[in-house]
Amino acid sequence: MEGEKNSVLDTTRRYTRLELSSGAVHPFQVYGTAFKEDRTENLTALALETGFVGLDSANYPTAYEEGQVGEAIQKALQLGVKRSDLFIQTKFTPAWAHAPGKIPYDTAQPLEAQVKESIEQSFQLLKIDYIDALFLHVPFDNDEDNLVAWRVMESYVPTRIGVLGVSNFALPAFQKLYEAAAIKPEIVQNRFQEDNGHDYEIREFLQKNGVIYQGFSLLKANSVARNSELVQRVATHFKVAKEVAFYLLFLGLGKVAIVNGTTSKEHMRVDLDKITSVLEDKQTLHDLVGYQKEFEKLLLQDVQ
Repeated sequence: MEGEKNSVLDTTRRYTRLELSSGAVHPFQVYGTAFKEDRTENLTALALETGFVGLDSANYPTAYEEGQVGEAIQKALQLGVKRSDLFIQTKFTPAWAHAPGKIPYDTAQPLEAQVKESIEQSFQLLKIDYIDALFLHVPFDNDEDNLVAWRVMESYVPTRIGVLGVSNFALPAFQKLYEAAAIKPEIVQNRFQEDNGHDYEIREFLQKNGVIYQGFSLLKANSVARNSELVQRVATHFKVAKEVAFYLLFLGLGKVAIVNGTTSKEHMRVDLDKITSVLEDKQTLHDLVGYQKEFEKLLLQDVQ
């Protein structure tokens, strides 16, 4: 019985606050502003109004309208939201990943200058003087270029940027960067999907090293798990939609957070309220933990 009790306690600890070296607390849900086009400002403002405190952006005109994110932030601040209550993250995107004609910085200059120009543009577009987290959006083909870009990013910490992270990295490239970095990445944002075994290998490495995993495409790329009998059972138990049940189970995987890009005000409200109510109540959290091992086994079916 004692062993079982300790096991439940250890699992419950997975839902504790996600603290960063900057002193900031990483929210369990970050609002994703990608692919919102001309609706970006209104949807970002709506997310902030509904209760999101984390925003995910990028200086990547192919998929983001970072200037509109900045406008929404300014409006929220004017309405009384405190900047210190927000967690704002953005990304530097290597030239190769931009769509033709949409690279926002001068590619004729050395890589170090490209990174710096992009970062300074993000400060201007977001209309803020401090960024909570900056990501290397995708890896370069050359691992050395990853490190060159990283050194520039490191130069902004801690005065103008809180922590650093990466996005769309597989384990081999991430390990090389992690080992070489003077300032270690504290967040990895990847697509969490059935097709890659739910990023099992890199999540295992991150868990051992205390790095936060941000999952995106959680609902779109996980139809099998999301529609499983287990998720339906959890949804029934907590009287929530199966999408919220899937989010709750995902949050029990360790130091993880959700990139939530919903465009529905109702879904924003429900996702925030239901998840918060479960995680803040000891009894419901204890009940949720009881499903965790079963969920992990379900995900492992795609790895084996």
